[in-house]
Amino acid sequence: MAGSPPRQLVFDTNPLLLVVPYNHFRSKSVPGTQRLRALNKVRAQSPELPPGVFDERWFGFRGAGRRITTQHVIAEALKIERQGWLLDHKDEVWESMFSLLGEFPVEEHPCSFDELRADSYRRVMIELGPTDAGLLLIATRCKATLVTEDRHLLHWAHDLAVPALPINQIGRS
Repeated sequence: MAGSPPRQLVFDTNPLLLVVPYNHFRSKSVPGTQRLRALNKVRAQSPELPPGVFDERWFGFRGAGRRITTQHVIAEALKIERQGWLLDHKDEVWESMFSLLGEFPVEEHPCSFDELRADSYRRVMIELGPTDAGLLLIATRCKATLVTEDRHLLHWAHDLAVPALPINQIGRS
């Protein structure tokens, strides 16, 4: 059963990117099986997710009091050069992004290279890169819960005592 999501969420690229087509399909009243098939194609990972999982993720995104990410994630998410549904529906993706961010604003927080040089973030930056190190920094700074499906990032969050949820738990308590 879905519960209340944490009040402040920091979104990694994939969780943020998945709510864009979900929002599009929601606004167009696309039937459930067609929506599920398309969302699993966008996710592009195995195994495919069962019905209801994307609804839980939407509930988590929509229900957060603050939705936060970094400039790095916004840049990654807006590079619609990925293959598949996102590229094939580029105009619709942009319109959905504008609509989504108008209805459910996402705070875009900067983090400088200098901030990421600190000992704990430096190790993350070397292993995972500036996007993931920045997410951990911003989650810590904002006292927020990180949402990702990247197991390496979840590992580092645990090591640094940063609250984090795998994406499959975003709509669950």
